[in-house]
Amino acid sequence: MSASTTTNSPSVQNMINEMNVAIVSLARYGFPVIFIFGVVCNVLNVYVFTKPTLRTNPCCMYFLSSSVTALLFTVFNLPIRTLQLGYSIDLTVDSVVGCQVRTYLVFVWRALTVWFLVFASFDRFLHSSSDGNIRKWSSFRIAIRAIVITSILVHAAYAHVLAYYEIIPTRRTCSVMNSSYVYFLGIWHLVMYGTGPPLLMLIFSLLTIRHVRSRRIMPTAQATSAHHNGSNKEKNLIRMALFQCLLVGSTTIAYAICQFYIIFTTDNVKSSLRVAIENVFINVIGAVSAAGHSIVKSHRSAMIKFIAVIPIYDSFENKPILVRIQVSEQFFETSDDTTSADRPSPSVVTVNVSGNRFQVYPSTLDVNPTTLLGNAKKRQQYWNDENRGVFLW
Repeated sequence: MSASTTTNSPSVQNMINEMNVAIVSLARYGFPVIFIFGVVCNVLNVYVFTKPTLRTNPCCMYFLSSSVTALLFTVFNLPIRTLQLGYSIDLTVDSVVGCQVRTYLVFVWRALTVWFLVFASFDRFLHSSSDGNIRKWSSFRIAIRAIVITSILVHAAYAHVLAYYEIIPTRRTCSVMNSSYVYFLGIWHLVMYGTGPPLLMLIFSLLTIRHVRSRRIMPTAQATSAHHNGSNKEKNLIRMALFQCLLVGSTTIAYAICQFYIIFTTDNVKSSLRVAIENVFINVIGAVSAAGHSIVKSHRSAMIKFIAVIPIYDSFENKPILVRIQVSEQFFETSDDTTSADRPSPSVVTVNVSGNRFQVYPSTLDVNPTTLLGNAKKRQQYWNDENRGVFLW
């Protein structure tokens, strides 16, 4: 950004100095906090999504891929930005290749992080469908293929960055000098990162909610007992979808608009005060956007599994014992009236009894386990280990 050579008054210069100090403070103290937060959250995400019970779940694979790219972005970009803004050390300003590669990878990893979330939303839409042919598209094999193809396409979509970014000698910055490409890149990044993915996530989330609502029409005998649980789960699903869309949309759109503004005003002559104000605004938005890539998935990590402890009656020992029930997230995407014939296959209920671990598949239950765990209506299910005990729901 070009600045005018007009002499500033003492008060204006003081404002400029204060804003410059604020940027340095943000880089020195704020960026390390975001770095630690981002690394910890994304490492935890990777740990959760690579557990044996989740690693073959297609939706979890998309979240895992998004966490990996967010981790790469955090580890690679934030230390460089901290040195640039906080300590005036630019590791790429003397190398055209370093300038181009860094910019390219930042664009790619940012875009991949949100595009994998789009596929996670799309997978929820497929999985919640009552049509078995549509549900078949929600599979681990298709998820792997989609992740590989998306990675290739996004890397190719930003390949032009390698050709047009260069070091501008007069300003000692890594930027673009081709005016035509400046406009193209601004619009391209706004669509590919800022508005396209959040809009698609919103659409698929709303369609998923529509699927869930349409499949909550139950027989009269079950409607009363499951109404409260179904209502609560539907509200949680709505909140979760809206939170994801709001967070991703607000951070990505704001960042893309900032990038759009920077590129389109690069050659404008601006006052020193305007440049200082823009620098503060742009760096704050960039920090918020970087933090957003960690928050958007960490709130889901705790929702992957629902764990409850319930009593059962041991018919052999003639006494009640406690059972630990662990239900995968897929149950929360399945309606309560789903029967074994049309239920997506096969999530597992892991049951621990007195240190012994058993697995019960949904096909052994005549109603979705989330309804049973809600304890709205007493139901019985015989233990599938030589009728060892009786479940008292």
